Amino acid sequence: MREPLECIPMPRPQTYHNYCQVCMTNYEGFDDHIKSETHLKRAKNQAHLAKVDDIIATLNLEERWLKWEPEPKKTEKNKPLCQFKITNTGKIIQ
Repeated sequence: MREPLECIPMPRPQTYHNYCQVCMTNYEGFDDHIKSETHLKRAKNQAHLAKVDDIIATLNLEERWLKWEPEPKKTEKNKPLCQFKITNTGKIIQ
């Protein structure tokens, strides 16, 4: 289970946003909504995150995830876009 956070930074939505993903409802005023009893109650209850935690735990148990390794980086240097070089004196050579 997740540990409760002591301080959660409060994101400020754009003016055209009026939907709360915590409460799954539309709201009229952001400041009033986040101070409402129902929003605070739902925000503090993390039971809905138990499903997400279960999915993560299931994925961690699968062996294919444990054996996965990222592809090695290419060691070959990138080829130059052009085949001409300019010397310190300003001459162009091939």
